[in-house]
Amino acid sequence: MVVKEDLRNALKELGLTETDIDQALAGKLAGSFGPLYANKYRAIPLDEFFYSYLVYKDPTTGAKTILDKQRLSTYWYVDNLNWQNSYIAPPSPPQNHFFAIYTRNSWKYPWGGVYAKLPALPLSGSGPFDLFGFEPGSGSEWGLIAYWMGGSKFYAHCDGGDKSMDLTSSLPSDYSTAVHRYMIKVNRPTAEFYIDGVLVAVAIRQGISFTSISGPPYAVFGTTMKGFDEAPAFIEFNYASVDKYRTDPIQFRAMDGDPLPPRAYPLYLAGSSTKFAGYSVASGSVTSHPVPTFGYAGKILYFMANQAGTLLIEVLTPTGNWRTYDTDTVLANTLWWYKMTGDAVLARLTFTPSTYPCTISEAGICLS
Repeated sequence: MVVKEDLRNALKELGLTETDIDQALAGKLAGSFGPLYANKYRAIPLDEFFYSYLVYKDPTTGAKTILDKQRLSTYWYVDNLNWQNSYIAPPSPPQNHFFAIYTRNSWKYPWGGVYAKLPALPLSGSGPFDLFGFEPGSGSEWGLIAYWMGGSKFYAHCDGGDKSMDLTSSLPSDYSTAVHRYMIKVNRPTAEFYIDGVLVAVAIRQGISFTSISGPPYAVFGTTMKGFDEAPAFIEFNYASVDKYRTDPIQFRAMDGDPLPPRAYPLYLAGSSTKFAGYSVASGSVTSHPVPTFGYAGKILYFMANQAGTLLIEVLTPTGNWRTYDTDTVLANTLWWYKMTGDAVLARLTFTPSTYPCTISEAGICLS
């Protein structure tokens, strides 16, 4: 058994200050996953930070039995010298009917994620594997925001039990052989999903449902319920056969966040990774990919091109229809800006030059 002085010395070797060590030993930092305290995993047992349990379901009778509780180190192998060798290895079904890992702490409007190698698709087993997410208790009907894998697909899920978006095409080509960062930010009106710092999906999470919009540059989808603003972070293997999930506790992060963080979106061609800025219009009009504006009071559009033309601003209404919000004209080589009022689920811009060819030099929207 590690005595207190041994633990103090171990924390000193990891670079923690005396103040940090005193707080850690007093339990004041339990549940913190911020960068400053990440290395505590190397000296303090995983069960100090997580709840874990494993459920077995008899394939003949259907009877369920809890096999293990608070024995996370049995299934999460941590290499203290090389984090890339660490992995979670749950048993295969039916021994693993449900294997859950939840943080002891919970966060308001959280952000966080994992730096991990994912298991290769397709997955065997009949259930999903949630590689990271936030959930205020078991059962997605109460709200669940997560990345998950099942069958041959990779999904983003937000809130109610039936709203997942297929993001398989957004996976890095080497997702199963190289580490990548999978991050989620929960806001009051939205949930944002990032891979390696690049936005891949936005969910409008205030009970608004509309036809999902695929990426690139990012997908946009609605939800069927309002959900939560505070929750612990979790990893779950729900009757999913995963040999090894390669991630390390120091690469698992979750923290409190801003409920309405300011955002600046460049405008892209609809369904394309090509930005408006720098794009040359040879004929006709160009329409931008929708921008999630819901919940933001401050919405300022910017645009500039080397030819004059007309701009059409459209918004997606709560009934799921695109409606004209306003139209305006722009002068050549002159920065145009426009402050939107009221609220809208999504907004998009269509530009029709008066002369061709026309090159767009500025196009974006700032939200605050």
